[in-house]
Amino acid sequence: MNQRSASRSAPGDGALPHGEDLPEIFTALARSENTACLLTRERRLVRTNEGWVRFAQDNGGEEVLRRCQPGFLIDDVIPEPLRELYASGFERALATNTPWAHDYDCSSAEAFRRFRMLVYPVKDAFVVVHSKLVEAKHKDEVHHGDRSLYSECGVICMCSHCRRTRFPNGRGRWDWVPSFVASPPANLSHGLCEPCVHFHYPGL
Repeated sequence: MNQRSASRSAPGDGALPHGEDLPEIFTALARSENTACLLTRERRLVRTNEGWVRFAQDNGGEEVLRRCQPGFLIDDVIPEPLRELYASGFERALATNTPWAHDYDCSSAEAFRRFRMLVYPVKDAFVVVHSKLVEAKHKDEVHHGDRSLYSECGVICMCSHCRRTRFPNGRGRWDWVPSFVASPPANLSHGLCEPCVHFHYPGL
């Protein structure tokens, strides 16, 4: 895969086009294995690096690649419970001219994975870099994906952070269901489980 086919740029108003106009930090990350993207101040996609495209392809993200074309509002792929947190983090980076760091889980069906996102304010844009911190086999008890078992009023709720699925018994039970991670149900919604709220997002 060459750089031309792996990266995408956005023409039009408000976008940073390409070539000499790209921030140096993004140019340095063009071929990095870490995923990186360039966003406008309004958080619209300008360009992605090779690592971003490769990560999506390796993790069944064909739909993400299809949707995330230049000009795409990145907020639209952030689960609703986390949008305010992400928006305030980007605004803080811009206001203080310092990177905003956020650690998050992005596990696959087979492995627990934790990443660190760094948001760099540069010129009139953001460079966002995701680096893997941890990858290990799951230690959770595995539950089978019986959709009728986890459906509540026709909706299945998955934690936006740890990707566990809520068992609708009203007792705060969240199960690890690999099949829902590998192939999300059409009636999937997102929330936050109690441990993630208290540990990762105490301000929410």
